[in-house]
Amino acid sequence: MNINLPLNSNTNKKAVNTDFFQTLELNQTSRQIPVSDIDKIVNTYQVFDDERNACTKYRLTATINTIATNVLINPLTQIYNGNAEIIGSSRLAAIQTINSGYTYNCGYDIFDNNFLRVNTFKTGTTLNDFTGTTLNEVLSIQDAVDNNLFEDNGWMYFTNVGKINNDLMFVNNLPCAKIDLFPTRDYFSFKPMVISGKTEDNWDYSLTYPYRSKTDHILVTDDNGVNVIPIITGTTGYTNENGNYLQIVTPYNNNLSQGDIITFNYVDSPTGKTYQVYSIGDINGLDTEHTFLLDIDKYSDLNDLAFVNNISNTRIAKVISGVESNYYIREFRKIPNFKFDTDEITIQNIANKITGNTTEIASDSYQLAFSRNIFGDKLQQIQFIDDIDINLLSDNLGRPLSEIFLTIIKRNINSDPTGHNKVFGEVTSGFDELPGVTGFTNVRIINSNNINEIPLESNITISGSTNDNIFLGDIVEYNKSLVKETVLEEINHRFNTTQRELTGNTFTYSSIKNDYSSFTGTTINLDARNEGYYYKPHYLIPIKNYSSIINQGELDLIENCDSEPFISGITFENNVINLSTFSGPMSDLQYLTLRIGDTSQFLDFDRVRVDKLDSDSNITGTTTLNIRLRDDIINSLIIPYISDFFGLISSVNSNIYQFKQYYSDLIPSYGEDMNNGRILWRNILPEGVFDTESVFTTEIQFTNGRLYLNQPINLYVRRQDPFGDYGLKGRTFPSDLYGDSSTNDVLINNRFSNPDEIC
Repeated sequence: MNINLPLNSNTNKKAVNTDFFQTLELNQTSRQIPVSDIDKIVNTYQVFDDERNACTKYRLTATINTIATNVLINPLTQIYNGNAEIIGSSRLAAIQTINSGYTYNCGYDIFDNNFLRVNTFKTGTTLNDFTGTTLNEVLSIQDAVDNNLFEDNGWMYFTNVGKINNDLMFVNNLPCAKIDLFPTRDYFSFKPMVISGKTEDNWDYSLTYPYRSKTDHILVTDDNGVNVIPIITGTTGYTNENGNYLQIVTPYNNNLSQGDIITFNYVDSPTGKTYQVYSIGDINGLDTEHTFLLDIDKYSDLNDLAFVNNISNTRIAKVISGVESNYYIREFRKIPNFKFDTDEITIQNIANKITGNTTEIASDSYQLAFSRNIFGDKLQQIQFIDDIDINLLSDNLGRPLSEIFLTIIKRNINSDPTGHNKVFGEVTSGFDELPGVTGFTNVRIINSNNINEIPLESNITISGSTNDNIFLGDIVEYNKSLVKETVLEEINHRFNTTQRELTGNTFTYSSIKNDYSSFTGTTINLDARNEGYYYKPHYLIPIKNYSSIINQGELDLIENCDSEPFISGITFENNVINLSTFSGPMSDLQYLTLRIGDTSQFLDFDRVRVDKLDSDSNITGTTTLNIRLRDDIINSLIIPYISDFFGLISSVNSNIYQFKQYYSDLIPSYGEDMNNGRILWRNILPEGVFDTESVFTTEIQFTNGRLYLNQPINLYVRRQDPFGDYGLKGRTFPSDLYGDSSTNDVLINNRFSNPDEIC
């Protein structure tokens, strides 16, 4: 609003300005926005953090760096004319004079070739081509191998030479081209091969998780059912300036440290007798994973000759806070993909859903552009397209998943590949143990001709060894007082070429004779080449961290409404019966019914602990069971009848029982029952929070409602017996290449440079 007011001083020189008043009219032209009924300040970071911690869906990208070698060469060259294999004398002739229309899988006898056995440049005909004509100055077959076998970053090859009539050995290859011996590097690469216009995978892969513990194996349980670590040897006579010691060796990592407490477990072993580890390693401090010392001067009973002589029948267990550790093999199962499942997945039906699920998590595999490892081999990347949903999945201890695994399996004759199903034999599994250790599935000596070393698994494919999508994963130590698993050894898979393990093969090469009237040859009977390769199949991908703090709680007592705890039983035919009058066999009873006042605080499959008491209310036995709820049996908990715990049906009500609710708002369902009223557990740390025991300390990227994982994986494919320690080396001609702990090659810029390389 504009108001024009003239001043008196503007009218004449003597006028004086005076005060005046003007009435103003104020009109409102806008209004304040009314306050909504819903008013809240939003913390965007808190919303992000809550969504991230509640997320159970992951996306994974894995980069595979395969590090392998083809030093275990097939003795015999396989030659194909299309799909037909060339055999007999025709095969020998095709080795000496290469046929450009054939396909060659080059073995050691490829060196019985005109080009490779001619010592100097010659013009003329062939070495021994059934025409009666032979070249002069021909190398022996051994010299032909020595002069023409080269190594390129672990890959064994010969070069495409041309010495006769200015021709080439393989006319379809360039001069001096490197030709791998078989199996070639293409068969080890994670990149699929192209065979007859179709891609053929060398490796299968899937995502798995630890879902069950296996104790029924000699590695973790003895013949008497005692769950402990086996002993290979125990030897006295080790002394130093401080005293005398018993040296004990175990087949796999025992996870002991100096000062740890152990106990021996054997028939009639003294209950509760414990010993302190003097030091780890042998008397010289070597082999700290498998060997430890006990002080004989401190424990005189360890000097008992009968005990020491029979110590291989004895086993040990670590003792922590008075609690013995448990030992078991974890079984891994494929993570299910419920993308196309139309039914709701619940805690009640997920077990059946997993068992019946055959849907793989969709993924793409592609060569990573311009990426090579230090040895020049190309990298491959896997990108999982479907969500990896861990909701409702629990591990072998009943806890929410904290880790998953990328499981990689070598393709073999049982994998039913279309292109090279005759190349590799079956895949078996074992553990990498000490030289000389037998009877405990040592992966270094497992082979198809060794009937004494039984593998953990045989005929392994991507469907498992029994086609139920289950694989053995690792040996684990678990102590309830720490509520923590420690991996002792990881399983390894072993494979070999089918040809190397065949018996009855013969190696034939042409002989140098003065009489050239007919083809002659020397034949060597080949022993089976039992040395193969082994690799680690399961690669850890941590997704959650458990806290280093151990929480403790107590169980709530469940009050039953009757003087006798169980009012009735339920048979497998779903008939409700009276326990005191039931005369059927124990195998007919499935459940017991416990009547309580209110079941509203319970859910189906909740856990309860049942203690068996004596007349003085001392606990004589305890078990943890999953209850059921039924609408037709109201105000009752349905408890599984375990005959080994409850005993005879007729005496169930005569015993004294105490029931405690396992789950509460404060105590998680996976809490560890210490059987003394205490429950121990570790909480899962929120995303982005780490402590001293965190498995990973890198914050996982969260966006679009998914957690994104990036995992680099080195897939090492190793020889079983590179130094001849396990007796698998092929020693007859053509012998397997021998490993050496030192090398004469020069290491330049992280690469081995071979000065004798020709082409």
